[in-house]
Amino acid sequence: MSSLMIYEVYGGGGPPGGSQTTPVVITPSYANDYIVLYNDADTSVSLAGYAIQYLSGTGTGTWTAKALSGSISAHGFYLIQMSGTSSIGGAPLGLTPDIDFSASPVSMGPNAGKVAITSSTTALSGAVSSGGTIIDMVGWGNANAAEGGAVNQGPSTSGTLSLVRNVTGDWDTDNNLADFVTATPSPRNSTFGTPTITSGASFNIDENSTAVITTVTATDPQSETIVYSIVPVESGGAADAAMFSINGSTGELSFSGGSDYEQQAAYSVTVQATDSTGLPDQITVSVTLNDLNDTAPDITTAETQNIAENETVVAALTATDPDTIGAAATFAITGGADAALFDIDGGNLVFLAAQDYETGAHTFVVEVTASDGTNSSSKTITVNLTDLNDTAPVITTATTQDVYENTTVVVVLASTDLDGVGTNPAAFSISGGADADLFDIDVDGNLVFLAARDYETQAHTYVVEVTADDGANQTAATLTVNLLDGNEVPTSVSVSGVLA
Repeated sequence: MSSLMIYEVYGGGGPPGGSQTTPVVITPSYANDYIVLYNDADTSVSLAGYAIQYLSGTGTGTWTAKALSGSISAHGFYLIQMSGTSSIGGAPLGLTPDIDFSASPVSMGPNAGKVAITSSTTALSGAVSSGGTIIDMVGWGNANAAEGGAVNQGPSTSGTLSLVRNVTGDWDTDNNLADFVTATPSPRNSTFGTPTITSGASFNIDENSTAVITTVTATDPQSETIVYSIVPVESGGAADAAMFSINGSTGELSFSGGSDYEQQAAYSVTVQATDSTGLPDQITVSVTLNDLNDTAPDITTAETQNIAENETVVAALTATDPDTIGAAATFAITGGADAALFDIDGGNLVFLAAQDYETGAHTFVVEVTASDGTNSSSKTITVNLTDLNDTAPVITTATTQDVYENTTVVVVLASTDLDGVGTNPAAFSISGGADADLFDIDVDGNLVFLAARDYETQAHTYVVEVTADDGANQTAATLTVNLLDGNEVPTSVSVSGVLA
């Protein structure tokens, strides 16, 4: 894609030509027609083999082609002087043209026409606007061809109005109606140029800084006043345009608001320098933030912890910190109702002594603070103690039992257990004793004789061991069972003495 383009066309200076049908009745701005070309590239372009071509607005025949010579410097202009006349007045161009065709004039219409730059000196033919050797083309007034279609001609010109490229937006859209406006004629030759930005494009700055990032500087061939601005994203500027502001006179570039490394570490913005031509030089500036230790650690340990009784380690204390500099977070106990019961050991929150669910509190509150050496944050942690099945059941059944002969039920076996977990009441079993074989435990939890005992014929005292089991802990008790004599019905009668 060529960087050459038509910048300005003025057809009001020479003798009326093209499709004009009414004579010029006002004094033109200049005595000669002219065309100004512009090179948008960063390097010069040779014009060898190129031509400037003209055809009247409504013409359909062969164009007039004029071979060009020399070159156009980077971001430079090239002035082509066309036909001229002194019969109707008008000032000389006042500049040395870069090429002069006034000796073999091409009469351009003051109100309408078609002009093209071509990469060949072969004349174009017909109402064409693109393709082939055409590099850039403009049709204006009542032209029957134009970039963007014949309905998109540039506006009509006159002896005091030239057709000038519209440089306020995207100024080469291949639509003549959008790309050109009329303005007071202002010829420019190769001594003219556009600003050139000379300042750097990459900078580092501390986050949160409101200082000037850089001062954008530019030079101008005509030493004209330069205006600096930020190119919006919608006009092709870099993505972070809205984050920046620039002093239009001094070029001082700064963030328009805050800059936070943790939110975004690198930014890009396109700035431009513009002089009276309206043709800018642009540069995309990259700004990388230096991270500062400006953010407090975020404690990620959960604020509620559950720990089993008899343990000391409550939780690992952890924190994140978006800052890439600063010390790793260190923790300290800084408050809470039960602070005196806690310590920090190896990065863990610990009890100084293991807690017992059965005899102590069930909930504890402690505040811990994380510090990165500059910033700190705190969190209150609630520690809930959970019960374990760690206490053996207590058998409450008396160890001495009295039971009458001829019965089987000795006693209900009972127990208590401080634990809220495990088997409660406990499960009982016969586990020993000299007379264990004589006993059992029925489905109701009673200690029973396997068979009723007889006081008159059997032992009067029995020993048995029972064990209570809560699923994890066991307790044994030895019970002594004393058999009591019952008042039984006689089974026989014995008579002695003399009957009367």
